[in-house]
Amino acid sequence: MQQDFCAGYCRCSTNMQDRSISDQVKEIERFAQENNLKIVTWFLDENRSGTSIDQREGFQKMKTLVEERRNEFSIILIYDTSRWGRFPDPRESIYWEIYFEKRGVDIIYTNDDVQNTKSFQSAIIKAVKHAAAGDYSRRLSILITRAFISRAKEGFWNGGAPPYGYKRAEIDKHKQIVRILGHRERYYNPKHKIVLVLGNEKELETVRRIFYYFVHKDMDLRMIAQKLNNEGIPAPSYKWIQTSKLWHKGVFAPDKPGIWSYHSAFKIIKNELYTGKMIWGVKKRGIFSTSENLWGDKEGRKTRHDRQNVIVCQKAHPPIISEKLFRRAQEMVKSGSKSKRVRKTYSYSPYLLSGIIECGACGFRFSGGYFGKKLYENPPQRLRHYFYRDAGSTLRGERVCSSYYIKMESLDKLILNKIKRRITACNSTVKITRRLRSALMPTTKTKSNVEQLKRRITRTEDEIEEIQRLAKRGQSALEADKQLTNLIEKNEGLLDVKRKVESARRLIPTLSSVAMVIKDYYNYCSNVLENSTPQEKKVIVRNIIDKIVIDKNNNSGRIYFCKVPKNIDLYLELLCMDLKTTVTSTIYLPRKQREA
Repeated sequence: MQQDFCAGYCRCSTNMQDRSISDQVKEIERFAQENNLKIVTWFLDENRSGTSIDQREGFQKMKTLVEERRNEFSIILIYDTSRWGRFPDPRESIYWEIYFEKRGVDIIYTNDDVQNTKSFQSAIIKAVKHAAAGDYSRRLSILITRAFISRAKEGFWNGGAPPYGYKRAEIDKHKQIVRILGHRERYYNPKHKIVLVLGNEKELETVRRIFYYFVHKDMDLRMIAQKLNNEGIPAPSYKWIQTSKLWHKGVFAPDKPGIWSYHSAFKIIKNELYTGKMIWGVKKRGIFSTSENLWGDKEGRKTRHDRQNVIVCQKAHPPIISEKLFRRAQEMVKSGSKSKRVRKTYSYSPYLLSGIIECGACGFRFSGGYFGKKLYENPPQRLRHYFYRDAGSTLRGERVCSSYYIKMESLDKLILNKIKRRITACNSTVKITRRLRSALMPTTKTKSNVEQLKRRITRTEDEIEEIQRLAKRGQSALEADKQLTNLIEKNEGLLDVKRKVESARRLIPTLSSVAMVIKDYYNYCSNVLENSTPQEKKVIVRNIIDKIVIDKNNNSGRIYFCKVPKNIDLYLELLCMDLKTTVTSTIYLPRKQREA
């Protein structure tokens, strides 16, 4: 008797069902042997939900082969209707059955009480079975969501990678730590729970530095990311972002360093978990959460739950930063106070100084502009006059600041000449080394040495842990919160002083080599300024000049030259140590009023 060629399809939802795929394969093989069928290929979807086909690689491959008529099989064997899918809409299950049958491939369920025929009774039973499979997923989603909400209200971690600076700890019913879980490590005791605990000291210090630099040092997130990359500090991506794509292939590379970027630093700034709160339920997850509105959100919100429905548990885990520092960071993000410092500079713009000139009266930046007159020639042409204008009066009107225009060509020439003089005055490594040493020496002569700072920091951290233990016992909660906030801020200040002293002592022996690098860069700048494109000049100007402040009343300006060019790593070190990074020079401006 001739055998029919067929394919086997198996699916399981999670890796907790480690025997599910193998059991399905055995039953399908038994059915094929009993019915004289030959299995020529298998399609497997491990750890894939049945509510959609989007993430099911096996199903997609099977569908593609049938669409392109490259399939060697005419039958697909499946364990039961739930393995085919648990779609929210039962009509989708029937649709995919008909989809394959229209292309000459029959669907047969090997272990389901469904007649594999096209009779009226079989169609009714299949529709009921598919509806029941989808309803099972819906009810299971409700139960799991309810359990997650209950856990989050008690301060337990509901799964996923922990935030940068934290680790997951498995605790028993007495809330005693059983073990610290590693990356992607699971726990299997249903009576145990997961909480967040503080991670290694380097990650904790990195989180505190990001907040401290952002709030107190007037550093935007791109500068912070650049400094962390210069110091070789691995970004959060080295733990899970890069490896999650390779984990299902059996590849794990935890030693591959990640790169800090604006977005990785911004995620830390916006994460309220660093204040010790457990936040859960901000985003809508899963098909049923979005389609059936299990949380009772207002209509129209498709990706996030309403704020009043988000679960917030106070004092769920040890804080890394104070609530006060986090609120100040959020106010700065909301107000956009750092947006001016990270504004994108377009390299193709003809305006050499746009973005670094600001008004001393209103604080707005100057932007480039032009006006022109039409010349009646053959062919007609337009004569353009380029200038810099105060954006305060342009955007907000005369009520904010008076109108002010500066001719672009004259100001650019004046600033470039000032830069050339500055480079000529700093052509000696001895002068550069002496200036840098005089800037760093006051930091090294601080009264508190490193060992004393370490003892004070350790004593402060012990006091923080003691107050946290008292707070968990419910003793004077309000007073404990105030003391905890003060101690955390005090600890952050001590850590900052320690970093300054250590950085200064580390940098002083290297000043001679740094001075050589600065001198070489100045020599490069002098050559480029003579013969280069506007784009190359623009880069040099922004590395040497921090800003230009215009005094409209006196028709003058102050140039803030950087002591160290911004592209040299030492510039960020000086900025983080609260040292003066600029020197000023006064200029008198050639002013160009706009003509009618």
